[in-house]
Amino acid sequence: ARLDLAVSPGPAGTPLLDGRLGLAGALLSGRGEVPTDARGVLRPALALTLDKADLARLFPAVAAAIEPGAAVPARFTARLTRPDEGWRLDTLAGSLAGTNLSGALAYVPAAVEPLDVTLKADRLGAARLLGFAAGRTGGTATPWPDGPFGPVPLPDVPARIGLALDALELPGGLALAPAYLRVRLGGGAVSVDEISGRIGEAPLSGSLKLRRRGEVLEAEGHAALNGVDLTRLAVAAGVGAKPGLRGRATLVLDVSGSGRSPAALAQSLAGQGSLAVDGFEVAGLDPRALAAVMAATERGNPPDARRTTQLFEQALMRGPLALPRFETPLSVLNGALRTGTARVTGAGGLRVSATGTLDLARLSFEAALELEDATEPRASAPPGALLSWRGPLAAPERRSDISALLAAINLRALERETRRLEAGYGRPPDPAGPRPIAVPP
Repeated sequence: ARLDLAVSPGPAGTPLLDGRLGLAGALLSGRGEVPTDARGVLRPALALTLDKADLARLFPAVAAAIEPGAAVPARFTARLTRPDEGWRLDTLAGSLAGTNLSGALAYVPAAVEPLDVTLKADRLGAARLLGFAAGRTGGTATPWPDGPFGPVPLPDVPARIGLALDALELPGGLALAPAYLRVRLGGGAVSVDEISGRIGEAPLSGSLKLRRRGEVLEAEGHAALNGVDLTRLAVAAGVGAKPGLRGRATLVLDVSGSGRSPAALAQSLAGQGSLAVDGFEVAGLDPRALAAVMAATERGNPPDARRTTQLFEQALMRGPLALPRFETPLSVLNGALRTGTARVTGAGGLRVSATGTLDLARLSFEAALELEDATEPRASAPPGALLSWRGPLAAPERRSDISALLAAINLRALERETRRLEAGYGRPPDPAGPRPIAVPP
């Protein structure tokens, strides 16, 4: 390290300071006035410049939270003053690891929260910010690292931080843009009292509190997302560029958990919330498929299960399942988010019910969709089908259970044959269909 200082008289006898500090390859220079007030307190007004700095050499713990094992270049300019009982860095501007930053910093030693920071940046990743707040992790497990949380790089100094971002980068290519975070530090905890922004046109608000107790990270969060595009979420989940899913979802969720690693934290999550979707559409799930198969099998002998399944799958692809709106409560336990049973009755008596489970720890998905066509109230057994999905969130496997549809087809054929036989023996067919056989006690 090397420090060079030169003090010379300035206008009206005000001392001028010209100094340079070289440390670990970085150069900090300052130039300006350093007067004292009537009480002999120093009141500097210095223009500062930090150049050629690498945080990996200056502050290894902080740099490891930004870019582990890589250089973290930093360059800043600011104006240092000392109004009242504190110090201020105003007109702060520069870049850190390629991210442009600007803002101000105030330090008042006697204040309850002595450090007050206001920053603006163009883009930052959520994972990087979490690394600052909770400590980075190692491990190779997916989707969540199983290595323990590392040391928290931020000093445990009570502070307030306001961070405005052009975009907060989220997993899956999503972004909260613009975004604002209001953070408090102190007492071994990081409290994000406000998270706000938009995902596309959908406003998001929330909060997050993180606390380290030794190696264990405790987390508690709240999120409210209003009218987010389901297509955008599906693409972010890796379903594909054209997932065939439409609608606007409103989500409210409160969760908490703890663990020594991200994987353990994800597996411990618990909480509750609600979900409502307007204008819901899923391609290739035409609910008229039941009526179409019933019409195609109106005459002749009933087809076997394999042929009926083929007819049903072909009919499903003719259009989407469209629901104007559905709502369901949400529950989270052991890292699995589960919906309640959402039930909707459509025009003509079509009944739709659905349930789903998203394993947040493994990013796997299970869902069931039950269709029942009650358009014919006199039918002894209404046709129905159960569609289920299971597997990775990006590509779950779909299966069809058409037992109810087969039963309806076979029962209709039986009723038709019964009427034919009754007509052949001269008995008028019973308009209510065949009577049930009485079983003696």
